This record gives sequence, C-alpha cells and structure tokens, in this order.
Amino acid sequence: MHYTLVLSPEGPTMLRMISSVHNMLPYTIIRQTLKIGNVASMLSAMMRVILAKASISTVTNWMGLTSGADEGMNLLQQWVSALTSGSRHMLTTCTES
Repeated sequence: MHYTLVLSPEGPTMLRMISSVHNMLPYTIIRQTLKIGNVASMLSAMMRVILAKASISTVTNWMGLTSGADEGMNLLQQWVSALTSGSRHMLTTCTES
C-alpha cells in the first residue's frame, strides 16, 4: 500500500480517486445502519444505502409531492462514474503530452 500511494508515480492520481469516493460516502447513514443487531438485516440495509437513488425527485416522490419517475444515479453508479471520469481525464492529459 505504501508503494502504491507514496512511491508509485500514479500515487497522486490514486489519492484523488480515493478522496472523491470518500467525499461521497454518507457516513451518518452508514453508522446508523451498522447498529442493526441482525447481520442479514444490516447487510440488506447497507445494500439499500449503496443502491439507493438519492436525488431531489426521489425525495419528493417519497413524500408524495410528485409522482414522477426516479431520476439520477445510485451511489454505486456515482462512484464508478467518478472513478472512470478521473481515469478518462488522466488518459487524455497523458496522451496529449
């Protein structure tokens, strides 16, 4: 791990990717989910957190203010999108040099 993050030339890029995923984590919700005593229920709740679509339209649909379709990406899709967009940006800058 030390080589990957500190000594490797790709270390700063890896740190940026890790920090972008770290900033997206809903730690308050995860903390409450981990307090569930039953392991199966806890894992189910964690999967719901990761696969939930958190957007304004989802919240308004849940409250009953609107009845439109869910829009947006779930948390897992946002992670993959953030990581691939960072990789794509890194590849374009490397090929231009």
